[in-house]
Amino acid sequence: DEISLDFLLNLINDLPDRYRLVFNLYALDGYSHKEISEMLLIAEGTSKSNL
Repeated sequence: DEISLDFLLNLINDLPDRYRLVFNLYALDGYSHKEISEMLLIAEGTSKSNL
């Protein structure tokens, strides 16, 4: 089964702000969890769990 792009984008947009931000930084922008944790002033493990 295939998932449409619109459906996937809606799911991403429905994420809570913090989860969506971590997802975008990691999956779309290519930042590592270490870089994300430094940018957002959160633990690296928090970045991973938010993904």
